Amino acid sequence: MTSGSPPSRRHARALGLWLVGAAMLTGAPAHADPLDEARRHFQRAEYDQALAAIEQVRRGPGAEPARLAEAWLLEGYVDVALDRAPAALEAFDRALRILPSMRPGPEASPKLRGAFAEALGRAEARAARRRAARARLLEPTVPALAHRSFEVTLEVAAPFDGLAARLAISDTDQTGVTVVPLSREQQAGRFRGEVPASLARAGATLTLRAELLDGDEPFAAVPEGAPLAVVVPLARAALDVRAPVDGADVLVDGRAVGKTPLRGMVVVSPGRVTVELRAGRRRARQEAEVRPGELLRLSLAPPEGPAPVVVSRYTLLGVGGALLVVGGVLAGVSAGAASDLVNAQASEQGSLLPTTQFSDVRGFESLGRGASIASLTCLVVGGAAVIVGAALFAVRPTMRDRTPTASTRSPGGLLAGTVRF
Repeated sequence: MTSGSPPSRRHARALGLWLVGAAMLTGAPAHADPLDEARRHFQRAEYDQALAAIEQVRRGPGAEPARLAEAWLLEGYVDVALDRAPAALEAFDRALRILPSMRPGPEASPKLRGAFAEALGRAEARAARRRAARARLLEPTVPALAHRSFEVTLEVAAPFDGLAARLAISDTDQTGVTVVPLSREQQAGRFRGEVPASLARAGATLTLRAELLDGDEPFAAVPEGAPLAVVVPLARAALDVRAPVDGADVLVDGRAVGKTPLRGMVVVSPGRVTVELRAGRRRARQEAEVRPGELLRLSLAPPEGPAPVVVSRYTLLGVGGALLVVGGVLAGVSAGAASDLVNAQASEQGSLLPTTQFSDVRGFESLGRGASIASLTCLVVGGAAVIVGAALFAVRPTMRDRTPTASTRSPGGLLAGTVRF
């Protein structure tokens, strides 16, 4: 038996030679490039196989932009050959978006060149309108309070149909970017949006950058360099206190903040606050709950006229004095009735009969008894009133609670509508 290669090696070599021969006979390499396959299928008018190979190119890992652009170009060729003009324009447009320098080869037919020229004209018009759409992000007016939304405006020169815009917001001290849409107004070239109140935390530094979109495709960032920086104030809540009198002292939680009319708002911490108004001896007080980012407007008015304790002391003294006078008069009436009753008990010297009729004696007795009771009552009540009224002179007029005539809450901007200062 002659020496030679082992059977397994001979079988493997034979199988390899057979595969190579088969590949040569079919005209396809063992490891063909899908893009080359697509070209060959298109040249043979095998359009379904060409589209399948093009799909392999697009789904292949790590496809370079030049290969993807050529794949879309080949798909446009197939669509032109199948008289699918809209699909061909879409494919050519995608190729030009990926690689603007993409052009048909010299072997392309006039029909292919004409369809591609139309797509190239659209791409050039798109590029021209994008270059003309110069934008400017206006410096926003930041509210005087944190935790409030504020408006952002973008101005665009030469806007076009299909132009859209969005705003990217980031906090320099935190990670992540929040993107909010900018709505296009009726006024040409103006887009508006809001920075949410949840992002406007006290003392935060926010960076803003707008992005222009042609349909769904972004094509420009505004500003082109560093983003626009906005510093949010430290104040978290405030009061706007108003009063119908000038020169009245205003106190918030016992701290004097000025005299009416106050100039500007009073910065406070969110939570429960007590506002007091002092106009001489007239006082007013109001308690309120202030939320974060809220400007609470209060209108307070001190009560008109003297304080209730002053009215009470002089009323008691007057009523008490009057009752004492009435009690004294009634005491005199009671004494007169008692004297008449004593005189009525005298007798005539000769007949020893009473000098007064019996009915008159009964009248003296009832009058004296009633006047005595009324006099005692008036003296007791009047004396008590005088004592209480005199004691009220030792009581200083106290603060009088008064509900504000008006109060307005300016909410914190978690809303879509912004409250401006």
